[in-house]
Amino acid sequence: NSAASFGGGPSPAQQHLLAERFGLMNRNGVGLSFLDLVGTYTEMFQTLDTSYTLHISPEGEFTGTCTDADGIQQIVGKINWTAGQRTGQIAWQETRPGVQTDALGEISQGVWGGQTVVYVNAEYISTYNGETRGT
Repeated sequence: NSAASFGGGPSPAQQHLLAERFGLMNRNGVGLSFLDLVGTYTEMFQTLDTSYTLHISPEGEFTGTCTDADGIQQIVGKINWTAGQRTGQIAWQETRPGVQTDALGEISQGVWGGQTVVYVNAEYISTYNGETRGT
C-alpha cells in the first residue's frame, strides 16, 4: 500500500467506508450513464472547488476522475438507486500516488435553472496526513 508514506493505511473509520462500498448493492434503476459534476468540498475548515467526470454502467458501477486542489484522482465506485425513488446511495474510492480516499453518501435528482440536475452529498476519509476527513 503506497499510503504507508503518509502514516499507514486506512484508519478503522476509513476501512468502514470501504466495507460499506464493497457491501453496497449496485443498481442503476434511473439509467445514469455519464455525470459531469461540479461543486465544492470542505476539509480542514476550507471550502474548495471540485469536479467529477463519471462513466456509469447500466449495472451501477462507475469509473472516472476527480479534479480538486490536490490534482487529479482516479475513481471507482457504485450507486444503488432504484427506479422511482427520489434518492439513492453512492460510494466511491479516489486514489492518487500515496493517498486513498473513501466516500459514502446520497445521490438525488432535482431541478435547478429549469434543468434536471444530479446532487451528491457525501462524507469522506482520506489517508492523507494519517487521516483527513471532509464533506
